[in-house]
Amino acid sequence: MFAFSQGITPAADLLTWNIDGTTGPTGSGIAANVSGGVSGSGFTAGGTTGNSTSPPGTWNRTFTPLTEDFTAARTAGHYFSFTTSADPGYTVSISGMTGLKLSRTTVGPTTAGLFFSKDGGVTYTQTGSNFTVAANSLITAADAFDDTMATTPIVIAGGNTVHWRIVVFGGTGSRLGIGKADLIDFILTGTSTPDIANHNLLWTGTGGNQWNTLPGNKNWADSGLANAAAAFTTNDHVSVNVPAMIIVDTNGVIAGNVTVGNTTGQVGFTGGSITGLSLSKTGDGTIALTGSNAFSAGVAVTGGTLKMESNTAAGTRPVTVNGGTLRTTADVVAIANGLILGAAGATLETDSDVTFSGVLNTTSAAVNEAHRLIKSGPGTLILLNNNGTAALGSQMTFNSTGGAVELDITAGSVTFGGTGQRNFGGVSTWDRPVTFNGGIMMLHGGSVEGTGIISVIGNTSIRSRLNFNTSTLTNSIEVM
Repeated sequence: MFAFSQGITPAADLLTWNIDGTTGPTGSGIAANVSGGVSGSGFTAGGTTGNSTSPPGTWNRTFTPLTEDFTAARTAGHYFSFTTSADPGYTVSISGMTGLKLSRTTVGPTTAGLFFSKDGGVTYTQTGSNFTVAANSLITAADAFDDTMATTPIVIAGGNTVHWRIVVFGGTGSRLGIGKADLIDFILTGTSTPDIANHNLLWTGTGGNQWNTLPGNKNWADSGLANAAAAFTTNDHVSVNVPAMIIVDTNGVIAGNVTVGNTTGQVGFTGGSITGLSLSKTGDGTIALTGSNAFSAGVAVTGGTLKMESNTAAGTRPVTVNGGTLRTTADVVAIANGLILGAAGATLETDSDVTFSGVLNTTSAAVNEAHRLIKSGPGTLILLNNNGTAALGSQMTFNSTGGAVELDITAGSVTFGGTGQRNFGGVSTWDRPVTFNGGIMMLHGGSVEGTGIISVIGNTSIRSRLNFNTSTLTNSIEVM
């Protein structure tokens, strides 16, 4: 998971990008949050489609005809663009960048510059100095682009967005590429600081069941003030340890870390949305989430049940389950969150048919270890992955850190769709129907057994790692 803190030291990493090696108008997904209170968009670009083989290791675009200066280049749309935003209640200061590399073809754009806008993209100001782009080799541009920011940081007030453009000109035509063949291609550094002091509040419900920022609504106890009755203030950290039905303000609330630790019963949040740094569920009880929430550090379940009652109840960041249950109700049909399994395993309970399109993977796996996922509930679990990478567990190398998945299906059914590889280890028990509609079923020295029929459709393959222990598959297979 991403780590957050209340104060970030100068020049700490704030956002990282993995700029995919493609040639289309979109070059990457959204930025990964390294620090709380800040977010970033993916890269887009002008020009026309580049070439999939040149320059190598970059996302490239063709800019023709090329212009003679930045003003003309901006008018012609010859730039790569992205945005960064400060969350409400935070001040973000961008003071540098690292890792950004550019390359051009022999006749591609020769000069690049970094520009930013604080008025929604109406007016742009250059930061740093011009950068000369070398032909056919990846050259670091970050040193030129951030030399001004290092002394005069670009400050973003809470709730605001800065638009960035890497503008290119010169040359006689053809392509320029950005990025390199690394997991992290580009990093923005600086600080992200809460605008107000945060309190640590514990839910009491003394004044009712409303969660809002009204000064007279003292439904909380402040642990820093001898548990005195307190009202909630934006960015406060909150804990709920007793069963409760809490009605969130219709305009939503913005919290720090949200911790739910009830050991019995249910904590339910209804009404408006919750925006927070993180959501943690501990204890054996249940938490029920509705609506559309946002947790910039993701959601972690280490005990009890997280019940999702809408597609976006857990926000968009990954959900880590390490010893608990993630349950989707009949109102949920599609989940985009990634799902991360911890060493203590997880249960995924589906009340009805639901599609998970995020990558399902493991974390902190021991050598050649498979983490356990139990599929329960009457619905069909559809695991859809189309990016061609490992979609269920990590690819393991013999005698090195592992990370496959032991999948036990006790109710409902499971369908695998897309082109991804699914890595199975341990002894998986499939007592309910399983369908493979594309992709690879990879056995990592583990076994699949049970009474459920495996249906194979389309371009699907079943494989076993030769450098692992012998794999077995005892279920009946139906080729359709």
